[in-house]
Amino acid sequence: MDWQSIASALQEVGDGALLHREASLLFMKSLKSREDQGLAYIHPVNWGYKKALINIPPVVDSIQDKLIEIEGLEHAHGDSEGSVLIRNEDSLVFDSVNCYAIARNIIDMFELDDSFSWEWGSFQKLLIVPHSNIQNATYLRKERRIKFGEFSGSFLCRIPQVVAHEVGHAILDSILPGLYRFKVGEHAAVHEGFADVTSILFISIFCWDQLNVNSDVSNLRDIQQLSSTGTSCGVSDHPVRDANNSYSLCDIRNRDSPNSLDILTEVFTGFFFDLLVGISSYTRSLPAAGRTVASILITAVQSAPDPPTISDIAVRVNKIAEGMQTDYDISSLVNEISTRRGFDL
Repeated sequence: MDWQSIASALQEVGDGALLHREASLLFMKSLKSREDQGLAYIHPVNWGYKKALINIPPVVDSIQDKLIEIEGLEHAHGDSEGSVLIRNEDSLVFDSVNCYAIARNIIDMFELDDSFSWEWGSFQKLLIVPHSNIQNATYLRKERRIKFGEFSGSFLCRIPQVVAHEVGHAILDSILPGLYRFKVGEHAAVHEGFADVTSILFISIFCWDQLNVNSDVSNLRDIQQLSSTGTSCGVSDHPVRDANNSYSLCDIRNRDSPNSLDILTEVFTGFFFDLLVGISSYTRSLPAAGRTVASILITAVQSAPDPPTISDIAVRVNKIAEGMQTDYDISSLVNEISTRRGFDL
């Protein structure tokens, strides 16, 4: 059965079809080409909030990974082609496969190989707990895990943006552990901003076909599901933060509350969202632009001082752009955005 047939069948049944239809069987196929590997989402209700069909890397008997462990994943079994069978009663298995696919694709998106280690070292994996007794989603360094609970009736582990955000926190903590102790100011904004940008890039690369993107990729600033957090996750009527903004560090420093975490974070996310939109205007491909920005972002944080300011990251991005060979002038693009955002270069 192909994806279109499955999608049509589920849409006919309606909400809850994936997990609650009696004897429902989902076959999840990994794509053969690494370049085309991604997640195929099916949303019977609205964009991306409730259910999903996930492509996973090939498995034999059960899914194994050197970096991540998912509670409930030990019960997911597959064949040599990467097929996983999930029955209607196995909601934890479904959610664990969902979390695994998102986390693994983000690790691959940032081109982190098996030599990468978490903040606590290579002797223990990152544990992801899809069903936790909390009213939030959070990365916890001391517990070496990410926990997902419920919020406003939504299972947060089933929301791609939320999972991607928390995995982003775990990755950045492993690269720049000095940031973790900050709860306000620019250092904290770098942590939140990296997590938000991770979510935006994940959607850009793996879920772009679920967005109403024009053929010339000219309407990215009109797509709230791409740029905002909160509304795009289906857990709030209003976005918590929006990367599609015009904030600059100069504006914020002149405000009465210059350390507002959300606004400072929006400067960071706005910088990378501007870069994503700018590169997309040349490549005419959102996934291609997303991969370019992901490579720039991870390289920038890997070379940054610990802990870095927002401008520290921007300086690294400018240096990286200067050395890139592209069909367009990416260095000038990055410099123009940096100037407009008020960064100290």
